[in-house]
Amino acid sequence: MSHDEGASALRATEVSVGTWGRDLVVGWSAPWGPSLARIVRGSSGDREDGDLSALVLGARGAARQPPQLVTLGERLACAWIDVDGGSAAVLEEPHDHVGSTPVTVLALRGAKGAHALEIGKRSSLGGDARALAVAAGEAGPAWIAVASASGVRLATLRDDGTVSWDPTPWIARQAGVPRLALAEVRGQPILCALYPNERELLVVRREGERPVLVTHRLEQPVVELAVQAAGSRLAVGLLESSGARVSCAFVDARGKLTERPVALIDRYAGEHAIARIDGLGVVWAEDGFRLIARDAERRQAYVLPFLDGERDAERVGVVPRVPGPPSARYSVQRLEIVAAEHDDDEGRLLVARTKIDGTEAAPVELRLAPPFEVARERAQTRAHGCCVEVARTIAGASYRDATLVAESTEEGARLELPSTAQQLEVSFEDDRAIVVTLSTRGEQEPLEVDQSSFGRLARWVRHRLSHRERTLAALEEAWARRVAEELAEGARIVDAEVRASSPTGAILEVVLTKVPRADVLARWIAHVREELAAGKHRASP
Repeated sequence: MSHDEGASALRATEVSVGTWGRDLVVGWSAPWGPSLARIVRGSSGDREDGDLSALVLGARGAARQPPQLVTLGERLACAWIDVDGGSAAVLEEPHDHVGSTPVTVLALRGAKGAHALEIGKRSSLGGDARALAVAAGEAGPAWIAVASASGVRLATLRDDGTVSWDPTPWIARQAGVPRLALAEVRGQPILCALYPNERELLVVRREGERPVLVTHRLEQPVVELAVQAAGSRLAVGLLESSGARVSCAFVDARGKLTERPVALIDRYAGEHAIARIDGLGVVWAEDGFRLIARDAERRQAYVLPFLDGERDAERVGVVPRVPGPPSARYSVQRLEIVAAEHDDDEGRLLVARTKIDGTEAAPVELRLAPPFEVARERAQTRAHGCCVEVARTIAGASYRDATLVAESTEEGARLELPSTAQQLEVSFEDDRAIVVTLSTRGEQEPLEVDQSSFGRLARWVRHRLSHRERTLAALEEAWARRVAEELAEGARIVDAEVRASSPTGAILEVVLTKVPRADVLARWIAHVREELAAGKHRASP
């Protein structure tokens, strides 16, 4: 899916990114629920024509926040918020996992397929969860900070999926939905929080079993933050509410600012002038921290180092075609910057690998397809709706068609057209293709296709041994492709063939990448009927 195709319908969405072994796992707010997608490194998943399927973690409907990811040993821990509230779970490889598959489909425990991931115990984080953040140490459990109507509390998530809560709230404030960021410094969690339209950065740490809150006054209201820990320091990126400036600050293990926020971008002049920033991330890469900020109007991200609070303007990296707020990870002397956008049917994921200074970006676009069950349900609904609309369009043209009714089938819908001795079927196949089948019998009995092994073998033998049959098959194939073009209208034609024919009738099957429009389909039915009656399916085009 290119950006030019239906770009106006695409909406930016937040993402989170984590690593699992050598692989990259992306959490994103899909229209069908909080989802994960996994990219196996060094495979076709890195190519521009890749196609990722998603594991839907929670309830149907757009997620309030993308799943947050951390690694726990050989397992992947994730926490998310959907319409049912907050949840946490731990995922692991099933015993029958086949690691050679280029793009791994993630699925819930018990799902069919050899490439599923198993999801262990799922724990509730509260039905009124509003925001969350996760972090994990190098050797230990994961921590989850959860904001609800009663404030912000800290939970410990163990590798078996069980959760325990700190007895004392970390932040008692109840008004507003905060932005949270959590990191591990010297083996302990440190929480950073911002509340809307306030000029305060809240930093909370543990002192024994008790949380200690430190409040830092800011010059301007801040709407977004991102953190990354390295050693005994925590780098904090801040986005001001104007969208015009991002700043960085450093916090120590006691929650104290070791350096006040320093502006990295302030609508600075030149080729990197930024109109409006709508997302940022912080990442550690070998020699220091980098801040990734996205320009919403130019749809590109900037990679800015902030060593000791300073920005080197000569080292600004630019990543093009970034569709939404970015998330980033460091991996093997490279940065991996991830962003996504979606419409109601699917998403587009950008993965850009750059040098650690953000230069030499190599963006790759991947399609984020909905889970099969979601895609099937939507395609079946649209197929039935299309047949209903076709019936309404055709009804009235003939008294014999005045009472046309679309009949539901297991994979779509079917429509009988008595006046023209035709039958239309629109269905959804396992490979997410839309199949339009039009059967026209002319003055004869309905055509039938023998799909048994013997029938297929007989047809193959006839085509191989008979010059006339080979010629006729080639003419019918060319005709099928030509008339299929009239039906496609923006969709890609996967296949088109005449499955059986007579001098005045045929069974024509067209496989498309989306359901055609009903008015286009109604006109196409009439035109195909005319062509068949004239015998054009057996004439040289």
